[in-house]
Amino acid sequence: MSAVRTFQLDMVVNGAGAEVMVQLGVGGHVRDAWFELGALPRVEGLLRGRPVADVPTMIEHLCGICPVAHHLAGARALDAFMGAAPITPTAETVRRLLHHGAVLQAHARRAVQVDAGQALRLESFARRVMVAAAGTSHFPRCAVPGGVAAAITVADRDFLASEADVAVQQAADLLNQIEAKPRPSKLPTFTGHDLALVDQSGALDLYGERLRAVAADNAVVIDGAFAAEWPDLVAESRPGATASRPFLRALGPDRGAYRVGPVAQLRVATHLSTAVAESARERWAVAMGGAEWARAVVALHAAEVIQDLLSRPDVVGECLVAPVVPGRVVSGGSAKVVTGWVDGARGLLVHTYRVADEGRLTDATITTPTAQNEGWLAALLLAAASDHDISAKSIEAQPPAGLMGTMEAAVREADPCLPCSSLPVGRMGLKLKVIDEPGNTASQWSSTNTSTITGGRAGTALGPGGV
Repeated sequence: MSAVRTFQLDMVVNGAGAEVMVQLGVGGHVRDAWFELGALPRVEGLLRGRPVADVPTMIEHLCGICPVAHHLAGARALDAFMGAAPITPTAETVRRLLHHGAVLQAHARRAVQVDAGQALRLESFARRVMVAAAGTSHFPRCAVPGGVAAAITVADRDFLASEADVAVQQAADLLNQIEAKPRPSKLPTFTGHDLALVDQSGALDLYGERLRAVAADNAVVIDGAFAAEWPDLVAESRPGATASRPFLRALGPDRGAYRVGPVAQLRVATHLSTAVAESARERWAVAMGGAEWARAVVALHAAEVIQDLLSRPDVVGECLVAPVVPGRVVSGGSAKVVTGWVDGARGLLVHTYRVADEGRLTDATITTPTAQNEGWLAALLLAAASDHDISAKSIEAQPPAGLMGTMEAAVREADPCLPCSSLPVGRMGLKLKVIDEPGNTASQWSSTNTSTITGGRAGTALGPGGV
């Protein structure tokens, strides 16, 4: 009898909480730091062995924070398996509307601390867009292999179109407020690569078909790769681990480190296709703005894209599903390997499936933004820890002044897909565990309830190697 794995919902969503590990080396100096993801399971096991027919109703429930992104990335992989590419113009428009609504909703929620009234009104608009496209604002019922289940109704289209101008203005107002905020001290410059989806002209396309990558010096490393090429472009340095540290194969694990998300989206894109957001992107680039500012620019772009999509006649069209041609996909041995992706609020999400001839998923690899950004986050945390004299504070009840705030800022910048990322300043509940060279827990602090534990073994700390 095969083993059965059971995942509790709170285990999948919350895991062990927001915990940062700092490893001290010889002499008490900071040697390493990382965000502990070891308690979070990878969810591909829920899909392996399943008939393809079961997959569409499962993928939207893989993540309670980013259900739309998983729904659409998985659907695009199934489109490829069924040979249903391209999908119909109506299906493309409805999917894009759902996706940009989800991106706008996520970024609007993050702006509540800036202007609660504007942010909540913008979030409400985004939620109505998602309901119009998917029948719900959370776990979507929109995409089916080869298309969508339904188009937007004329009534929904007309109502949302009448509200779109206001939504764009609200997004612009939030951006202006974020742009005017005093900039915190700059976090360390990322020295790896940035990945994002673009259109044929190089403009940011959150539902795009082409992948572009640029190095820290803006040199183009990947220019226009398609989803089918993903397995040849990216590998995991820690296969199977939650913190899998993906890297660009051509450059190797050390030189091929990369990140995704709003900062990467604005760095990779040659321009934005929407006028107001493009002007904001240019200001962001000159100022070398961070993630909060980048999120506001992408939110404005999403609002403008929604405005454009609602003006397209095919948003209420009748041709919903493309003819499917099984076998159009190139076979890989006895199985077909297919990939689907989207660029979401937290960055690139990739679903790769291996489907056996009998129509079952024999393997699945889901490359999440959290996994792709974990190395970047670790570098931010290491820099934050190295700026403070942690070893000298190991027997004191309070962490060094400013340390926990800097740690929180690092987590918000890299934005792992966990509830803690969007909590107000000082309320993240971030736990910091300092481990000395022999492996003892030297100190343990919390950003909301500071305390110290001394002398015990750090037996549950998995270290940067993950699970």
